[in-house]
Amino acid sequence: MQLEKEFFAGQPLNSQVRQLRLLVIDFDETITTRDTSGTIAKTAIQAVVSKVSEASKSEDLVQELADKHSWLIRNYTDRRTSLLEDALPPEGEVRTEFDMGWLGDFVDRLADFDREMNTVVVDSGILKGVRREQLAQAGAAVEMQPGSLAVMQKAVKAGIPVAVVSVSWSAEFVRAALAQQGLPVVVSDSDGQGADVPSVSAVTVYANELEYFGDERCECGADKARLLDDLLLGLAAEAGSGGDAVYVGDSMTDVPPLISADVGLVVEVVMADVGAAAVKTGMLPDAASPGVEAMLREHLFPLATLITPNLPEAAALLGDGRAIVDLEGMRAAARELHALGPSWVLPSRQQTVTDVLFDGRTMLELSEPLVVSDNVHGTGCCLATAIACELARGHSVLAAVRRAKRYLWRTLERSRGLPLGDGPQRTMNFGWATADWAADLAAAGVPMPPRVPNAADLRLYAITDPALNERAARSLIDAVRLAIDGGATLVQVRDKNSPARAFAAAAAEALEHARARGVPLVINDRLDVALAIGADGVHLGQDDLPAAAARRLLGPDRILGVSVKTPEQAARAAADGADYVGCGGFAPTNTKAGNLTVGPEGVAAVVRARVLPVVAIGGIGEGNASAALATGADGVAVISAIFGAPDVVRATKRLRAVVDAALTARGLSEGGEEA
Repeated sequence: MQLEKEFFAGQPLNSQVRQLRLLVIDFDETITTRDTSGTIAKTAIQAVVSKVSEASKSEDLVQELADKHSWLIRNYTDRRTSLLEDALPPEGEVRTEFDMGWLGDFVDRLADFDREMNTVVVDSGILKGVRREQLAQAGAAVEMQPGSLAVMQKAVKAGIPVAVVSVSWSAEFVRAALAQQGLPVVVSDSDGQGADVPSVSAVTVYANELEYFGDERCECGADKARLLDDLLLGLAAEAGSGGDAVYVGDSMTDVPPLISADVGLVVEVVMADVGAAAVKTGMLPDAASPGVEAMLREHLFPLATLITPNLPEAAALLGDGRAIVDLEGMRAAARELHALGPSWVLPSRQQTVTDVLFDGRTMLELSEPLVVSDNVHGTGCCLATAIACELARGHSVLAAVRRAKRYLWRTLERSRGLPLGDGPQRTMNFGWATADWAADLAAAGVPMPPRVPNAADLRLYAITDPALNERAARSLIDAVRLAIDGGATLVQVRDKNSPARAFAAAAAEALEHARARGVPLVINDRLDVALAIGADGVHLGQDDLPAAAARRLLGPDRILGVSVKTPEQAARAAADGADYVGCGGFAPTNTKAGNLTVGPEGVAAVVRARVLPVVAIGGIGEGNASAALATGADGVAVISAIFGAPDVVRATKRLRAVVDAALTARGLSEGGEEA
């Protein structure tokens, strides 16, 4: 939950040039290493005690003020709990529609609550007697995040206005904390009814002062949201339109968990105009917060479509001290977490090959190649956010998870070797789809790791045939559905003769079904159709569009297959960005006229080159699939043996059983991984 702690240390080597006109940063736990509100209370207690001359009275006073401080903390916690219980829907009540009016009222109640609690603190007298110089001395001793000060110094030097916002009790405290490393700092003299535009030559602090100093600037998260809005309006009025404003912060430290005044501001603007199709929240804010696990289990999980805990979070949520270290433990955890109410559960093991996805009935294992990288900071949040985005686009949970896992995997793969920060878990390269780091790395003497091919389950690769479908009075979508029902792990749609419009329409319908079932669908030859319908990839022959050109148009994340007959052709396909090669014909076939048969020896030669995963193709059926896999191929591609059979599902199931048995005999699991 505290990704901001390494945000500043994770700046990329280069980035797209943009006009930044305002940088707004939260203070506590974004610039500082921890919440500092307690520091001010302790400073005030010391200020009062220092005025007492007698030692015995001093000890009594310290105890009295410490007890008062403890009471204030308990009072705040109890009152906040009571507020949440009163404001949130009763247990068991299910809300089916988003209520913007209710959210706005709730945010207002939270703001009033924080202002009231501030008054309670002042009235308690615990702050009585503290002087500005004492607050400045305490602020100067605050531990700061590595790199955050340097980023602000860089912004000031570049003439970019920097605003630091805090709901802390003292702007002087914040000023001193920022100035300790030589930052030029000014305190805003805003009266709370507007915000002056930040200085371009210093960092401008917007914070609440102790009320008896006469200032009430920023007491709660709602004030901070209003202040941010005022800053943007003021900047626009002064400098006109254009440019970007960046806000970095952790609003969870300002208001109760799961409800944020800052989020409320964003929700009010965005949802009123475009609505929301999916909402993503965080998981455990920190390991020490009492009661968080129970709150998630009892209140959030019954509302959730999907939860994505990593293994330590899953163990904490189950609460029995178990260690989850293997797939069997992940399966057991998924079942128990599902019983708490979410529709789907995805216990996630970072930097490993396989995750499990469970919906209460079916346990699915989703795999990607292992990527070894130090740039892994933010993997869990990245995965959950990507899933939410895919759900919002209308994909099923299974399809959304598969697509999100692929995105995360490619993000990790494109981050290998990049020096994106100095922490033990450096940030990932989220700009992998557009950023080219080769020149930067070459200048630094660091070689860019070669591209890792996309993973695809090639065990039983079904290739549709229009003539066979026509003979059986079968539509394309029916052919794809039957093959997937029988156990096909990847489908290629081949149609050399249909007009582009009709082909694209039929292929799009088949793609929708395949994607809902979690099976990739690629288009043979027709890259234009593949791009038009958003297919999972394309397969090309030696006489088709060059693979390198196809990869440039497809981007790095879609599947690209190439037909080959020799190790040399396979090596060229790999260099051009292919993810697998289809090698054949393995045996004579009538499906493709004039196709040269390379035989088992030719397939084995391509396999021995170990350039890319290999699919054996050509004349393969139930009787010789084992022999084809004995060459070392990763799977078999089949046309007639499936779509020429009277019962497509039965034929596919029988062939799949032969394939899985052959892979098991080679010491591989059914997924093609080493057993």
